[in-house]
Amino acid sequence: MPQGPLAEELAELNQPVGRAIVDLARRLYGRRSRAAIERTLLAVFDLPYGAVRRHLIAGDPLPTNLRGDLTLAIRAVLDR
Repeated sequence: MPQGPLAEELAELNQPVGRAIVDLARRLYGRRSRAAIERTLLAVFDLPYGAVRRHLIAGDPLPTNLRGDLTLAIRAVLDR
């Protein structure tokens, strides 16, 4: 893990986000297990980021159906 002032500042900035994810996992699944937290991270961060990243890098507009497709994917993960 990187160390130094910038890494420490980033870790400090990420603490509220981490707590919010754990709290959301607990509210969604009634527990804060590693599996519940991982599923929540997939839905909240990984899927949305992955869905837009390549379009943003290419400078392309986001597809008009992306929001609907992403909504379906996120719901599928959260409902497991």
